[in-house]
Amino acid sequence: MAAVQDNILVQYDHQRVNTGLGRPPKVHTLLDGRWRISVFQGVAWGELYDLETDPGEFDNLWDDPNHTVVKSRLFEEMLRAELDAIDTVPVPTAQA
Repeated sequence: MAAVQDNILVQYDHQRVNTGLGRPPKVHTLLDGRWRISVFQGVAWGELYDLETDPGEFDNLWDDPNHTVVKSRLFEEMLRAELDAIDTVPVPTAQA
């Protein structure tokens, strides 16, 4: 499994309405060098591409049962990358 710090996490809020969604989508994407997974807010589908064999991203493997293990691994890596990216404020050292 690739280390989380080697992955690229992209969190994007589109400004334009997507005709397939009826609203501007919020998309979270993880690239790990070989794979790209994208999750869209409010829908049950997403995108999963093998960039090694399909660099043009024409064959969406999201629903392919042969890629369930890869999809699960990427979901976990995305979650860990998002936890690492959370902006935290300093903890107060005293009460006001």
